[in-house]
Amino acid sequence: MDPRVLDDVAETLNRNGRNYTVFLQYTEVPLPGPVSKGTIMKAAFGIDAVIGEIREVEKASVWTEIRDNLLYEGDHGCGPAPQTLRSTKLLGLLDVLKSEVGHLVDGASTIESFWLSEGDPAYRVYWDFGFLFTGREGARVLLGSSSD
Repeated sequence: MDPRVLDDVAETLNRNGRNYTVFLQYTEVPLPGPVSKGTIMKAAFGIDAVIGEIREVEKASVWTEIRDNLLYEGDHGCGPAPQTLRSTKLLGLLDVLKSEVGHLVDGASTIESFWLSEGDPAYRVYWDFGFLFTGREGARVLLGSSSD
C-alpha cells in the first residue's frame, strides 16, 4: 500500500473540518517465523502496544468498514466539511484506496480486526478501525481513527 494515499485521504478529510482530525497509518511487519499477534503489534506501534481485542473477519467486510468510517458525516459540532465528503477529490482518493485495500485483502490468508487497549498512536473518539492482514509476505497493519 502506498502510504501517500492514506496521507492524502487524511489531509483531505481534515481540511475545513469542524473539531475533527483523521489519523491513518499503514505498517508492514516482516515475519521471520511464527510470532504472536502481540509481537506484531509491538513491532508496528511500539513496545507499549497491547491488543484489547482481535477477531477474524470476512474479507468482504473490510472495505465496507473502512469506507463507512471515512465517510462519517459527523454532527453540528464535529466532522468533516460536508462539501469535502461530496468532492471529486475525496471520491477519487477513495477509489484508489479501495483498490489498495483490495490488494491487501487478496494477498492475505488471514484478516483480523483489532483495537489497542494501550499504545494506540492516535486518540479514538468518533470512529476507529484496525486490520491485521497476515500472509506469506508477512503482516500488514492498517489503522484508522478520528478524534476532536
